[in-house]
Parts: sequence; structure tokens; C-alpha cells
Amino acid sequence: MLGLLTACGGGGGQSTPNPDQLNGAQLKGTLPAWPYGAMTPQLYTYGEESLKLMTGSTVSQTGEVSVTLPASPAQPFDLLGGCTFNGTRSVTSIKTDLADVLLFTGPDELLGQVTYVRNSDGFPLTHMYANQAATFNGTAICGSNTLKLNLTLHAGWNMVAAFNESGILNLASVTDPASVTLKLVKAQESVTLSTTDNSSLTLSPQKTETRAITFKQTGGIVGPVTLSTNIPGVVVTPSTITFSSTPGQALQAQAATPALRALSRLTGQAQLQAQALTTNVTFSLNDKATSTLGSEGLELKASQNGVELGKTSFAVSITAPHVKASFQEYLRLSAYRATSTNFAVTLEPADGFSGPVTVSLTDLPEGVTAAPKTVTILPNASTSLNIPVTVSSTASLGSFNVTFQGSKVAPVTLNLLVKPARTLVSERNMSSEALRPAANGVWVGQSSYSDGKQKLTLRRYAGGSQQAEVTFPDAAEKTIPVPDGSLYVLGALNNEKKTTTLYRVKDDGTFTTFTVNSLFTATGGVADAQGRIWSFVTDNSQIGTLPYHLAYWDPATNKIINASDVKGNNYLSEALRISNSGRYILYTGTYDSAPALVDSVNVTTRTIGTSGSVFSRSAVSDTGEVWFLSNSGITRVNQDGTSNTFTLPNDIYSEMIGFDKQNAQTLWLRGYGNIYQFNTATFTATTIPTDTLTAAATPKTGGVAMLTSDYNGGAGGKTWLSILP
Repeated sequence: MLGLLTACGGGGGQSTPNPDQLNGAQLKGTLPAWPYGAMTPQLYTYGEESLKLMTGSTVSQTGEVSVTLPASPAQPFDLLGGCTFNGTRSVTSIKTDLADVLLFTGPDELLGQVTYVRNSDGFPLTHMYANQAATFNGTAICGSNTLKLNLTLHAGWNMVAAFNESGILNLASVTDPASVTLKLVKAQESVTLSTTDNSSLTLSPQKTETRAITFKQTGGIVGPVTLSTNIPGVVVTPSTITFSSTPGQALQAQAATPALRALSRLTGQAQLQAQALTTNVTFSLNDKATSTLGSEGLELKASQNGVELGKTSFAVSITAPHVKASFQEYLRLSAYRATSTNFAVTLEPADGFSGPVTVSLTDLPEGVTAAPKTVTILPNASTSLNIPVTVSSTASLGSFNVTFQGSKVAPVTLNLLVKPARTLVSERNMSSEALRPAANGVWVGQSSYSDGKQKLTLRRYAGGSQQAEVTFPDAAEKTIPVPDGSLYVLGALNNEKKTTTLYRVKDDGTFTTFTVNSLFTATGGVADAQGRIWSFVTDNSQIGTLPYHLAYWDPATNKIINASDVKGNNYLSEALRISNSGRYILYTGTYDSAPALVDSVNVTTRTIGTSGSVFSRSAVSDTGEVWFLSNSGITRVNQDGTSNTFTLPNDIYSEMIGFDKQNAQTLWLRGYGNIYQFNTATFTATTIPTDTLTAAATPKTGGVAMLTSDYNGGAGGKTWLSILP
């Protein structure tokens, strides 16, 4: 019975007359705020497994309880019959029975159980009879079941807690009157739906299906119960059934021994034989129905006052006039902040449909809106339309599941990618070196050939538009950003004089020109806060593999200084990283030389790995911590030489862009079709979808900038600039 009941009511109740021990033979007290009127309780005894009216016992109009159990049960059973006991006991066994006092609002409408509940946890107690005083403290093995006893019983009716703990049935005495309160424990309301014909349903406008459904209610459900389905357009007749009083309700339980049978209610095996109602339910379609692809699951639900009480399911195949939808981009749509776009949809009639259809996109993320569109579908003809979608400048970025739906159109889940706002910067694809930070915004460089020479045009973008432009007639896309926001451009190599031209460009496009010894290989170099370029010097006088060592060029003196013992025999043009402040320079290492960290202020070098270690996907923080990606996750090399490796969120990361220049905890990463805002304090990442990413950089003002391409095969593609935030 406990499996069917939930605690109800509230407030305190009166104690039993015996102040020393809880009296299991009587229930005395008041149920506060009683709304159910006067009732005569019924007693269910588990030995006899039946209900009997408790003549002389009452619950009054105002909720006063006066219940007296019979002196002894009609069919007591042996508590330990068929069991092996292990523990202490005062007698071998006793004759016993368990009983509950139940209230019904009608002949078959169970309201619940009147009993004492423990104040500590609200657990309802059960009446237990003993033919003599006895104590039991131990366990009894009864076939495949275990019964745990902690009982101190006097002759007559006692109160016990009966419960299931890890598959072991427990009986424990409760004797303190102050530890309990008299309450009504209401029956849980539910409806079980069943049928003898579970075959698949086949529905069309001309075809219905009927099944005989048996509805069994517990919990005293009275009145109309609504029937419905989970598939739009599938309706049932009748749409309601009504539960009323019918005779013949009894309690049932099954178990191996009388004691276990009495306790089986603890595992939900003891049930009220529910009031049963069998009726024919007809399934049919209305004008909202759409055809299904194959067989789907249809649920027949029973509910009352909006609360679902139970359901059963059938496989169903539906054929109905409807509209099929197809999309130019298969189930994946892209939109960009601060733009309006159209999503192309093609609608086709199916199964004889024609007429007007209204379609829309729903479940849109914040900042994205889409207006519904109404079109007329002609027989045997497809209809193409565009659904206008507007994305605000502050719309949520990310990947979202949205729903395309409409009248006579089966809902389709689409993946909507909301991407950053973008500005067109080129009608063709650009290189990975085309993007560099400026003092305000970013520089976008594009090289071209004229009169047999390569030239470089730099355009500075900020606030979504171009702000400056400068062209270098003898330069390629080799540039080095400086922490102050200026930019070095590597110009032409003069083989005769063995010199290289350098230009240092400001935001307004003006620049300063330097001539540098060409032995200083500035390609792949980095610039510190003093504007010094750190790169490699090679010895061109040797034949074969060229040795190299790290040095810096000082613009104040136009001299090259050998300032580090980083050296080796395998030159890598992309082997250096620098912190945003320009203080720490990371040499990423090669197969024959170990990674190292250079302090450009103190001009000191510290090895941070072993020869053969290569930190190619790496970045260095302003505090001198080195972060790099590996197959194991993301590793942080600390200033003291220790390291920590952390598991990345479930995604794919291919490269580090660098630390945010305004938020030291943010490390920007790039992947395949996404960039990631990685929090180095919490080790969490925010995913931002992009188009094909060709270049990325961290602006001086914070955030991240990127160049993306919408390359479309042999026709080439355009390049777009996005800056976040």
C-alpha cells in the first residue's frame, strides 16, 4: 500500500490516550482543514487480504478520527514460518498480522490511509498484531528474501515502520507517542492503459483505426479524464472517459510466505485492484495531420486537469495530404550578426495537397527573428520561397537547433549557425599572413604583382570600415606587429649590398624606413616593447646546413646583437612566439634543439623542454607561462619549470591564436570552422562558428579578429573580416 500513497495534509495531531507508549489498537486525533466530510474507515488486513468496514469507527465531518481495531485479526499468520532466523529473540515466533486503515470517497474510490507518520521524515506507520509480548533483533532468511527485524512488541496491536532498504524488507517498532503525528496519506492518482491488440495503426483521411482500450485507475480518480495523442493531427474518439463508482474493489498482494506477502507492498507488488473501464477508442486524422516517414510512435495519453495520469503507445503510419520541404543548405543554415538574409526553401505538394501554406522558423536564439511566409501550393508543382531572417548586432553567437514548420508541413529541425558580423575586404582569397593588429583595429594586407615586382597594400579596418591605406611597391606579406600597435613591413632584399629594407607603419599609414643587414633573417621574427626585432642570424659563409642563433635588431642603433644562446642547425621561420607585453619570447624548438623562454627585458634564456620537443601550437602569457596544445590536451609550463596538462572540452583545436590583449585569462584558439574563447582559469571554452578561417589575430583593443573565406571551388572566393567583440 505504501507504494500507492503520498503524504498529505499538515499540522499537528493529537497523541493517543496512552502517554507512555504508542497505542497501535487505536487512532485518535484530528486531521486539520478536513474537506472530505464524514466517513467510515475500512480495515485491510494482510493475512486475510481483504477489506472490512470498521463499524463503530469514524472520521467526522470536521476530521476528528476515532478508530479502534478489532481485538485480534481473523487470519493471523506465523511471522517466521518458513524462515531461518539469525539474531536474538525472546520467543521462537509469534502469530501476527499487518493492517492499514483506509478511507474511500465512494465504494471504489480510494482516498488514502489514516495513520501515524514519523515526525522525522513523514514516513507512514503500519499496524502490527502480536499474539504475545516478544522481541526480535536480527535477520530472517525466507527463501530468496531477507527480512530484518528490530521489534519490541506487546500483546495486541503495535505501530511499526515497514520499509525496503537495498532489497531487504525491514520491520521496526515505533513506540514514542511524541515522535509521530496523525495524518491522511493520500493515494497517488494514476491510470494504466492496456489493450489486447498492439498492432500498428495505419491512418489516412479515408481510414480510421479502432482499438479496445482498458483504463484502470488508482487513487480515487473521479469524473472525466481527457484522451489525446502526441502527434499533431491525430485525434481520438471519445476524447474523454468518465470514472464512476463500480463495486468489487479489493486489495491484492503476492509473495512466497504470509509475512513476505504482507510486506510485498513495500516493493510495489501490493496493489489496489484498480477500477477498470474498457471502451473502444477510434483514431482518426484532422486537417493538421501530415504523413510520416515509415512507422512512428504514437502515444495515447490520459490526463485530468492538465496532469498526465498514464499512457500507452502504438506504432503508426500516416498518409495525409501534406507539403514536403527541402533546403538549399541541407539542414544547416548560416547567418551573420548585423545582417538580414533569406533562407531558401522549396515546397512540394504530396498525397494530393494543394492550397495555402504558412511556414516559419521557430525556436530562434536571442537576437534572431524570422517573419512567417504564406504561399499557395499548386498541384504537381514545386514552389520556391525565401524566409527573411534578421540578426541583430548583439545576437547570441553559436550553434542552435531551430524548427522549420508550418500548416501541413512536418516540423524539421535545422542547425542554425550564428556567426560574427563581417566586412568584405577582398574579392579573392587571402593568405594566413594577411592579418595583423594595429593600434586601433587591424591591418589587412594583400600582395600583387606589377611590372614583374611584388607589392603589398595594407588597409586598416576599425569599427567595421576601412580607415587607412598604404602601398609598398617592393614588399610581400611579411609583417611583424609591435606591442605599441605599429607594424614592421619587410621590404626588398638587396643581394648586391646584402641589406633588407624594413618599414615601420603607424595607424595613419605613415612609416619610417630602415636598412638592415640581410644576414638578419627577420622573416618569422617578433618585436618586443622597445621595437627590437628578435629573429635568427645565419652564417652564409658555410656550405651545407646553415647554423643559426637567436639575435635582435635594435632600431635605435641599427645594430644586430647576439643576445641568446638559442642555436641549432635547422632553421624554422615560424619558431618564435611573443607575449602581448613584448617581454617574453618563446622559441618553440626543433628536432635538434630544445624549446626555450627568453626574457627580452633582462636578456636571459631558460630552457623549458628537451631536445626534440616542439611547441608549435603555442602561446606565451605576460607572466611568462607557456601554453601549448598536444594530443593529451593543453599544457601550461609554469615559471618555476613545472607543468600541468588539462583535458580540453570535447572539441577539436588546431592552433593557438594568442592571449587576449585586454583579458589575460582569455586564450583564443582556432579549429575547423570554429574559434574558441578559452578561459585559462576555469578551463572552459565558448565555441564561435565561422566560415573557413584563413587568418586570425588578437587586436590591441581586445577580442579577436579573423579573416574568413567563402571559397567555392574553381570559382574562387571572397575574404571577409570579423572583429570580436
